[in-house]
Amino acid sequence: MSNWISVSDRVPEQGHYLFATKTVGVRCGFLSGYAAKYKRPEALIDGSGRQFTHWMPLPEQPQED
Repeated sequence: MSNWISVSDRVPEQGHYLFATKTVGVRCGFLSGYAAKYKRPEALIDGSGRQFTHWMPLPEQPQED
């Protein structure tokens, strides 16, 4: 089962950390905004424009006992 979300189904909210991928590799970073390019969202992840087709939120951090 995949937890990846297609940007054609839903785009992530700005101001959150996420995993993002296009075809090869996965980036992890803070989504600070979007650029209108290639008819798909281009995330500004950690200050660098990265086009992506699928994304997923980071899991919750573990809680100490």
